Amino acid sequence: MRTLLLFAPRAWRISLTTGRTQVVNSPGPFERIRISIVDSDTDMDITSLIEAIQAGDRATVQTLTQTWDQTEFNDQGSVALITAAEQGDTEILHLLIEANLNVNQGDEDGWTPLMEASAGGYVELVKQLLTAGANANTPSNEGITPLMAAAAKGHTEVVTLLVEQGADLKAKDKNSWTALIWASAEKQSDMVNLLQTLRSKAGE
Repeated sequence: MRTLLLFAPRAWRISLTTGRTQVVNSPGPFERIRISIVDSDTDMDITSLIEAIQAGDRATVQTLTQTWDQTEFNDQGSVALITAAEQGDTEILHLLIEANLNVNQGDEDGWTPLMEASAGGYVELVKQLLTAGANANTPSNEGITPLMAAAAKGHTEVVTLLVEQGADLKAKDKNSWTALIWASAEKQSDMVNLLQTLRSKAGE
């Protein structure tokens, strides 16, 4: 038996919560909760890995990533990477990347490790993921990009970095919101100014 720790997005906006199986009151966008799912036909290794990541137990993470059966973790690799990004732990993220986990694999909602790092404002983690091949423009199922996630939370350094790495300033989510609209909606005035400047420089 094992418990798979999956991730579900908190409500992006009221208009996006209709029909979801779980709606969680949230003070803002891009915050996440864990849902535990028990699968009696599998082992506990993925649970042990997630718990070690959350505890910052680098030694255990290294041991597990060196001894696991890679095929057992393919579907849940994004959960491990997202958890490391959520924790802001550069060393553990490095161990997971070295274990050849797919940095572009999203969870069931299409949320990627780069989105988590961007939403958290973790500049060094964003750099790590981009260096490892993370796509700066991969959207979630709702069309959210890492740039939107960072813009909504006011992380100017992350936004600058993402744009330098080719993030699309004009990308729109399923509600046709761009990063600029997200920043404005979240009253991130410095971010609005930055995005307007970046768009002007890009001739947009």
